[in-house]
Amino acid sequence: MMYDQLPQAAQVAIRNPRLGGVTNFASTSVNPAWSYTLPFGVQSTLVGRSNFGIPVPVDGAAHSMNLLTCAAAIYIYTNGAGIVHNVAFFHAHTGDIKAADSPTAAQYNLHNVAAGNIHVVFASSQVMQAQPDKGIQTAANGLFVILAAGVPAGNIRVITGTGTMFGVNSQGDVGIKSRRVWAHAGGVNGTLQQQFIAAVQAADGDYQAQFGPGQNTIGIFGSGHNKTTGTLRVNALTVAITAAQTDQAVINAMRTFLNNSANSYKAGSLKLFMVQRLYATLPTAPAVPAITTATAQLRGANLLTGIEQGNY
Repeated sequence: MMYDQLPQAAQVAIRNPRLGGVTNFASTSVNPAWSYTLPFGVQSTLVGRSNFGIPVPVDGAAHSMNLLTCAAAIYIYTNGAGIVHNVAFFHAHTGDIKAADSPTAAQYNLHNVAAGNIHVVFASSQVMQAQPDKGIQTAANGLFVILAAGVPAGNIRVITGTGTMFGVNSQGDVGIKSRRVWAHAGGVNGTLQQQFIAAVQAADGDYQAQFGPGQNTIGIFGSGHNKTTGTLRVNALTVAITAAQTDQAVINAMRTFLNNSANSYKAGSLKLFMVQRLYATLPTAPAVPAITTATAQLRGANLLTGIEQGNY
């Protein structure tokens, strides 16, 4: 969930431990389905130690797994147009933040962004309690350090009840866990889903082109290829890829198709055409010798694994 799309339907009242009085912050309870994107092949940096923070690596992510009574203080640095310059992750022990670790600290604010263009997601493991001396009310002192640094209250979003895990990627996408995505998505490449659908359509065209007008089978008693069953298999694969909610699910759908032992990689087979078209369609696929009945199975498996490793 992108930081600027987090719902702010509720408020959490936190007492200022130094100046007294209560300040209301926009808040929302965590949604366990929230996740942050992370390219295949890239590892999220674990920020395990309390009272410690890092700038999030470019095109990477950072997370904690032991928040316990703590909070993940996430600083998002933007320009006036809302473009993210960089993101930082601070593991705030019991929600406390010292001035040296505030969002304006040079170690995190790498581009010297004005405080008014800094956004903060304060993700606390604690929940709001009716009693003022329980829950997040006793674990959010750092919010006032953030305010004192000049970050507008309207730029602060509090998430409650995260549990022990929370993370963010370098664009400000936050969540409980990472969601793997194709490392080369975007621009002219589009999405992995789009690339795979294009390959499926091309392979289907190759397969259908083998049949003459009115011809439905090839081979003795139709033992070679069957136009009707081929269409059914293509339709099932297309539905599976289209319904996939993640790039991993897209890969899994194709892997299931290629691993189906009921069909072979023989000459003119749909599976052979599929592997050939995957290599021809995917712009990041490696150059390989001609894909034949003898090599298609291995080539297909290697391509899918290579995508998962971030290589293609």
